Amino acid sequence: MLKFKNMFALLFLVCVVACVDKVFTDERDGKEYRYAKLGTQIWMVDNLNYDIPERKCYDDAEEMCDTYGGLYDWETAKQVCPKGWHLPHEAEWHALAEFMQNKKADNYDFIAPELSGWWGSSVHPSDFEYSSYVNNDLKLLFTSPLELYFVRCVKITD
Repeated sequence: MLKFKNMFALLFLVCVVACVDKVFTDERDGKEYRYAKLGTQIWMVDNLNYDIPERKCYDDAEEMCDTYGGLYDWETAKQVCPKGWHLPHEAEWHALAEFMQNKKADNYDFIAPELSGWWGSSVHPSDFEYSSYVNNDLKLLFTSPLELYFVRCVKITD
């Protein structure tokens, strides 16, 4: 089992070095975020940590935001991606899950603390306002827009 873990760690390291293409700087606050081309899409590899009043941190501890990124409600999540990036919609999450399932070498840091996930831009087709989020298994679920989740943005491409 130890050999398997070491091999997985090595594959993870190799893939992160090879797959994480670049870093961009958010012009709003100067924070840097890694991103990578995953399949045909360009995804943030880091959770967004744009410091606005609506952003929350686990345990109200700033160091948790520094480590994991900020937590945002649905309305805020729809507006916090940097210029040139957007909140991923359902088809983009499905494409990412398929790519990662086929890749089988890296999770690109898509691991959230327990009971958390990432916002998506899809809305449940019902009488209730339920917004999509994705859990650690990259399964699309629906939840109340008042919940707090991380944000990973997708680059807008032409």
